[in-house]
Amino acid sequence: MIWANRYDAEARAVEVLRANIVVDVLATLEQQIAMHEAHLASLRTPSDLDAWALFHLGLQRLFRSTAKDNAAANALFEKAVALDPGFARAQAGLSFTHFQNAFMRYVHATRTEAAAARRYAERAMELDPGDPFANLVLGRSFWLTSEHERSLPWIDRALTLNPNYAQGGYAHALTDALLCDGKSSRIYADRAMALSPIDPMHYAMMGSRALSHAVRGEYTEAAEWSSRAARAPNAHVLIAMIAVLCQRLAGRSEAAAAWTEATRAASPRIGRDAFFSAFPFYDTAIREKFAETLRQQGF
Repeated sequence: MIWANRYDAEARAVEVLRANIVVDVLATLEQQIAMHEAHLASLRTPSDLDAWALFHLGLQRLFRSTAKDNAAANALFEKAVALDPGFARAQAGLSFTHFQNAFMRYVHATRTEAAAARRYAERAMELDPGDPFANLVLGRSFWLTSEHERSLPWIDRALTLNPNYAQGGYAHALTDALLCDGKSSRIYADRAMALSPIDPMHYAMMGSRALSHAVRGEYTEAAEWSSRAARAPNAHVLIAMIAVLCQRLAGRSEAAAAWTEATRAASPRIGRDAFFSAFPFYDTAIREKFAETLRQQGF
């Protein structure tokens, strides 16, 4: 792989510049290696795949943000665990797919899926407590029980283990937004996007940035970021609902109507309950304002 970028800085800032280059290289490698491994695995026959290859194929399907791809990712992670029960990242992958089943309501038994997400995350931590991915999925499992404050120590630990972990930064950004700390949420969202501009969850980072503005009453900025998030690759229906909310809050009725139509096309029966199940804002006044805004938009 050939990597290149351009940096400008004053001579006295050379040490900071060097540190920034190291961060950028590491963040780029994290994404490129995963994509490269998935590509290599796709060229092999199914019977020739080892646990490592199956895991990376699972990641590739996981980030496509559909129920079908999530189920395919789950099957690949299960095969990886069957081949290597001690493979912590494959166990963490299973936590992620069960998390998605509950968070996105891909299945009806959301409590069962939430319990599975926690169980696989705890198993991954038993196997490798030093893996940032394992710490991240354990932290996120607390989202499913609306215990966001309990998620932060694990997300913080993931970032301590790897300060350049963009998805850890995104998880912190969304958690802070739901706790209605918009200032901290924006800092983490910006950091995540800077670290990994081609991240498969870049849409979620932008969605978190939108919510960081919405909880602060900065509706114009929220509307701008929500549109960018909802148009990004892999963005799912809950991101479209963020766009509905933020456009309506900003008084952009035509844009709100367009995103409402897109949301209904993707999921005709989705409503406020699904939105607040995924995004249970802690501040009662903010939550009520958002609920009334969505109600006015027909949800």
